[in-house]
Amino acid sequence: MTILLNTILLFVVLCYVYPLKFLFSLFLEGNHVFENGKLIEKISSFEQVKLLMIIYGLGFSLVYFVLLLLYINAWSHRNEIQLTTVEQFYKKSELYKQLIMVIIGLTTILTAYIIPIQYTPNIGMLYMLIGPSMFIYFGIRKKMLRKRFSSADLADHDQWLLS
Repeated sequence: MTILLNTILLFVVLCYVYPLKFLFSLFLEGNHVFENGKLIEKISSFEQVKLLMIIYGLGFSLVYFVLLLLYINAWSHRNEIQLTTVEQFYKKSELYKQLIMVIIGLTTILTAYIIPIQYTPNIGMLYMLIGPSMFIYFGIRKKMLRKRFSSADLADHDQWLLS
């Protein structure tokens, strides 16, 4: 299952690179370019912007969805790979983190369908939710970690990580 999911992840990333390159070139170079002495627009309508946001959101969501599936697969084998309770806590934290990222990506896709078309260039701003959502989420997980485990458990785990 891990090999299959890694193969899917590689495929999604390879397909995701071109729209990402186009989006960044649009961001860095602007919408107008000169080709053969003529000024050309890369994007000429809001419909194209909407499609670009949907494609980008789909690629973003798929990457994190496959990562989520990889964490779910690892979680299902936690006893076989002998994860400690602290490691299980960290893996579960990462699993939920991937889920949050998928939700953010799906939110941008849904927003692209819902909002009036002239506002579609602003959809990319929704990705700014990543920072605050991760800050809040890991703040909550840190409090849960301190409640659930003693400092000795965490020290043993940290020592294991350093070796």
